Amino acid sequence: MINGEGDPSGVVTMRGFESAASRAVNPTDADGRRATGQPAREPVPEEATMNELAVECANQVVDPAMHEKILLRAAELVAMGWTRGTAARDATAQKVRSTAPQATRWCLVGAVDRALYELLNLDVYALLGLEVDAYDTAPCPSELLRALRRPLQHVLGGPDLAHWNDHVCPGPAAAEQLLREAAATVTRSCDCFGS
Repeated sequence: MINGEGDPSGVVTMRGFESAASRAVNPTDADGRRATGQPAREPVPEEATMNELAVECANQVVDPAMHEKILLRAAELVAMGWTRGTAARDATAQKVRSTAPQATRWCLVGAVDRALYELLNLDVYALLGLEVDAYDTAPCPSELLRALRRPLQHVLGGPDLAHWNDHVCPGPAAAEQLLREAAATVTRSCDCFGS
């Protein structure tokens, strides 16, 4: 897990409410009362902590060495299995989360998301609060994810990675090549939070 809050599985969700450490210091009983007998307070956002986590997470993700690693792992994933029309599919061609253990084929974006999950334990579905069908059609509201995808857009010469994957890309070898070329540009000239 990235230095910070996460759900019980250890996946960073960046939700920002009462931390596990806070709950350990101020335990509650089954009725929601503090161990002192006082009623438990409502969870309070830990904005400073979560903002620090978001910045730390973003810096770690777009650190050139890590960014390159994520894109190269994504290239390996599409070489193992590639798909169109959704972020990922299982062995029976059903749509699944790109982070799901049963995923066997990924689109360009899904492979990047899976690599992010494998390397940094960051689940984009939890981060964005979306399920598979909504994720497949939603614009990307996360600056972190946009920054992660920016080298791909630069190499591709356009912003719409999903459209390219689904309608233009001739196959998995081209998707893998795009990911590898983007990875090679990261260490040379990536202004990931710019342009």
